[in-house]
Amino acid sequence: MTTWGQHDNQTYLDGIRQQDDAILEEIYANIQPPIITYLLKKNVSQEEAEDIFQDGLITVYNQILSNQLNLSSTFSAYLLGVCKRLHLKLYHKNKLKERVTNEASEVYEDDVMLPDEILEEMVIKNRIQKLFLQLDKSCQQVMDLFWQGKEHKEIQKIMGFGSEGYTRKKKHKCQKKLEAIIKNDPILKDIYKP
Repeated sequence: MTTWGQHDNQTYLDGIRQQDDAILEEIYANIQPPIITYLLKKNVSQEEAEDIFQDGLITVYNQILSNQLNLSSTFSAYLLGVCKRLHLKLYHKNKLKERVTNEASEVYEDDVMLPDEILEEMVIKNRIQKLFLQLDKSCQQVMDLFWQGKEHKEIQKIMGFGSEGYTRKKKHKCQKKLEAIIKNDPILKDIYKP
């Protein structure tokens, strides 16, 4: 049985529900590394592995809040299982995207964008830039750094965040805020799918 944490299941569940920093730090310190190691062996990058772990933890958090979590194993084994499922989804999604991209590039090698498509793309980009300014300054900075290709550790140092885990959580929250703003925008909600 997989046990990397030092607490019983209920302690983890209560800690996550209450967003207890000590429990979350313990999860990142003791449970995250073996899960990341497992994912790295599955040919994902360090950043993808960290994102999968973060998404897995968020999935567990949402299950806890909606009372849908029924543990029949240790918390660490359950979280590993969630991350394995997320990895499989990502793997299949990437394989499908790769196949579609390859087929599209074969069929449309000589295709160019029409003026209407260029104009529509410019309108969308302009609108997204305006909506981006609705985010608080901290989110704007985090997202700018992320889009510049900065790693979580580098963003943590630049922003002065306490941990890499917090940096990932902050980036995820900022992404979700921007997606919500875009989804609620009357101009973009039917055009743009983040």
